[in-house]
Amino acid sequence: MGKYDFAFDLYEDSPLAWIAKTIKTGSTVLEFGSANGRLTKYLHLEKKCFVDIVEIDEDSGREASLYAAHSFLGTEEGDIEKYHWSFSEVKYDYIIFADVLEHLFNPQEALKRCKAVLSPHGKILVSIPNISHNSIIIELINDRFQYTSTGLLDNTHIKFFTRQSFIAMAEKVGWSIVSESAKYIRVGEHEIVNSYSDVPKEVYKALINRDSGNVYQYMFTLASSQEYITGECPRLISLDASSYYFMEIMYEYEGSFNYKHSASRHVRLDEKEITVSFPICAHSQGAKIKLLNCNAILKLDVKVYSTQNVCVEKEIQHNGTLIGDIYYFIDNEPEITLSLCDSDKRLEISLSIIQYDFDRTVYANFLDIYAAMQQQINELQSGQQTYEQMIQRKDLEFLESVKIYEEEIRKKDEEFRESAKIYEEEIGKKDAEFEERVNIYENTLHQKEQILQETIEKYQLIIKQKELNLQKTTEKYQEIISQSKRYLSQLMHHLI
Repeated sequence: MGKYDFAFDLYEDSPLAWIAKTIKTGSTVLEFGSANGRLTKYLHLEKKCFVDIVEIDEDSGREASLYAAHSFLGTEEGDIEKYHWSFSEVKYDYIIFADVLEHLFNPQEALKRCKAVLSPHGKILVSIPNISHNSIIIELINDRFQYTSTGLLDNTHIKFFTRQSFIAMAEKVGWSIVSESAKYIRVGEHEIVNSYSDVPKEVYKALINRDSGNVYQYMFTLASSQEYITGECPRLISLDASSYYFMEIMYEYEGSFNYKHSASRHVRLDEKEITVSFPICAHSQGAKIKLLNCNAILKLDVKVYSTQNVCVEKEIQHNGTLIGDIYYFIDNEPEITLSLCDSDKRLEISLSIIQYDFDRTVYANFLDIYAAMQQQINELQSGQQTYEQMIQRKDLEFLESVKIYEEEIRKKDEEFRESAKIYEEEIGKKDAEFEERVNIYENTLHQKEQILQETIEKYQLIIKQKELNLQKTTEKYQEIISQSKRYLSQLMHHLI
């Protein structure tokens, strides 16, 4: 099996996926470098295409030939530059060079020979690696040029292309570029291991402003110059890296963050207010967002929307310094992270850029002063916290004292109530004794009153009796006196 035998994914960001989506159903196709037939199989089974293949690796070619109408295989027929394929009687709608031309000694001649087998309105689909990628320039600046097993510096590459050099070669043999696009992989994210820190700051700034600096592969559609000139092929360009500066989001997927589950948006130098909306990767539990790929001072607003388009509050972690509502990322590229759940569907990020990609020394003193002030504030807050803790402790002690006092009061109240109960019982007894004595006294007094009454009545009877006796005696004496007077009168009368 050859070293280029790997799985084909229609939905990945690759030249093969671009080719598969470009070719129309039922087309005739000549595929150079089919390897094990990952694209051949798709075109044959899914798009019902008539596919011929040219593959120098005979073992891989046999596997691909299961899905090919005719196969040019091995070091003789499968060698592109021996041109057995150029005598085919078939006129193809598409000819494919997917990362193939760089392996040829004379790619210009191969493109020229395609005229013999391409239909009048046919297209050539080409992908090539970009030798002017910034990672390679960084290597050259550091006097390094190391081949790798695959990638930009694949050790089987014979020719190297830039965008302009390829276009010049294609036009020289009568082809026009009717569409072009690019695949971007940034420095440090592919097989060449280096970074912008490997070059001086001035070089770094020059590199990041190159339009082609992050282009990993170019993808071109070629058509006959005559067809292009007559207007039968509109020209399409999709090179969307208008600036080095970009915003990028990577979603957590199966426990890790990777570039297969990411999205990015380029930022122009003149943009100061940016609002970007990203769909959230299904089943992702988090997002890591690089707001800009350089240091920056900015305002930030991040919103997450759920399935019902409801804004959901999220806690954001960041690697900068927040002063008021302004984030200072002086020594770092601004990065934020947040957690997600299955109901989160859309992420909206708004940036108001105050300054970016600047010399940190301009703001270092400011941040040092802010850090010193923050330390003083922290010390004051710490002192305040200590004071508050002391107050809290005193409050607790006071509450404890109040609790003890209230407990004592409660005990005293209970003792008082108990004493009052005893006192009330004693009073009750005394009252009962007093009442009993009063009753005895009243009974005695009543008896005395009765005896007195009886005595009074008795004496009243005696007095009444004596009065009667006195009256009788008086009447008797009055009678005697009256008789004596009469007797005396009579006597006097007789005497006279």
